[in-house]
Amino acid sequence: MNSDLENAITHVYQKVGRNVVFFNKLENMFKHLTASNQISGYLSEVLQKKQKQIASISKKTLGQVAGLFIENNASGNEIDLGPDDPEDIWINIGYTLKSERQEERNKEIVDLVEERNTLIHQFDQVCDLTSLESCGKAEIYLDHQYVRVQREINKLDIYMRGIQCGYDLMCRLLESDLLNRLELISDLQKRPSIMRLAKMPTELARTDGWTVLCKALAQLHQNLSVEIKALKKEFQCKTLKDLMLKAEIFEFLEEKTGKSGVRLLYRVKPEYTA
Repeated sequence: MNSDLENAITHVYQKVGRNVVFFNKLENMFKHLTASNQISGYLSEVLQKKQKQIASISKKTLGQVAGLFIENNASGNEIDLGPDDPEDIWINIGYTLKSERQEERNKEIVDLVEERNTLIHQFDQVCDLTSLESCGKAEIYLDHQYVRVQREINKLDIYMRGIQCGYDLMCRLLESDLLNRLELISDLQKRPSIMRLAKMPTELARTDGWTVLCKALAQLHQNLSVEIKALKKEFQCKTLKDLMLKAEIFEFLEEKTGKSGVRLLYRVKPEYTA
């Protein structure tokens, strides 16, 4: 074998190695995207579930994770709302990446997986390296393949950066005072006296949908009245109205009476009546 042919073969193998490295990068990106999708559970267990999913996905091949990626985007991502009465904050992590040319995108991914398998397992059968001319053709083929792999990597990188922004926002929310406030509101909404006040408009409401607050208060059982006093102290509220406002499910209306007084009316906000 002459030196020119040896050099040509060396160049081909260098480009084979380059493409293998980028196919591995592509595989890791698919694994990252797949492992970060469709995770749900209580706040205290989500991280453990994610680590378990990462471990499971890490054992899969490029073909398997690319297939999962395509399947997840084709079927959409159903939101797991968790139990009806969750014991803690319930989190659902997921995404769906849609494209106007979804079928074409899927075919591009499948074709790349097939090319990667051919490169690893059958390259010597599809590429003839016995002459300078055939080595040149092999280099052109590998260069075109590299461009396609790099193009897919760039697309996945955009997806990953967008999804990471979503994760960052969620983390900031979980670390913020807003989350504590939402927990307090959720806790207050589940208290028996607040739940009873929310139900009363269906029993005592006027034809215009408003309920007289003092009439509703008179209907509360003695034990719930005691609870309201305790809640006002716990949530630092001076009046029942202040307490109900903190629950964020009620709205109020002041109505003038015939004796130049004011009657306080309330109702459940429309978005909570469904």
